[in-house]
Amino acid sequence: MSSIRGGVEQSRERLIALVLLLQRAWQYGSLTQEEIVRELKIDEFPVTAKGPRKVPAYEGNDGAVRQKFERDKARIRELGFEIETDNKGDGAVGYRIDPSSGYAPLIYFTPTRNASYAWRYGSAASVPRAPSASSTRYRPATGDWNLRCTTRP
Repeated sequence: MSSIRGGVEQSRERLIALVLLLQRAWQYGSLTQEEIVRELKIDEFPVTAKGPRKVPAYEGNDGAVRQKFERDKARIRELGFEIETDNKGDGAVGYRIDPSSGYAPLIYFTPTRNASYAWRYGSAASVPRAPSASSTRYRPATGDWNLRCTTRP
């Protein structure tokens, strides 16, 4: 059956779905490749259908599935996510991603850029501002920063 979307979009959707699945695995335990292949579904938009339908993200013979999975893991690592592996009891390899490994850093604006966004969007309240050294507190128990937003001088 033909599909409206091309391989690039399906590949992108498969990568996003794989990252989300492996981040969930952080909480519940790592997943083997066989479990990932069985559970991971993406949307397909057939030309003749009125809406999307769920299809397996990895299809084909074992060699093709393994090759596609290895490419996806490499691409996810290129994007900055740390895929952790562990050995399961039966000799299989389990995969998972620490959800905190994929957060992008905050983007800070100069006062001039901040003013231009405030003028354009009507408010500076939602524009991220750089923390000053005196307004930053690290909370070791939770592993995050408690920031009071101020603009950089």
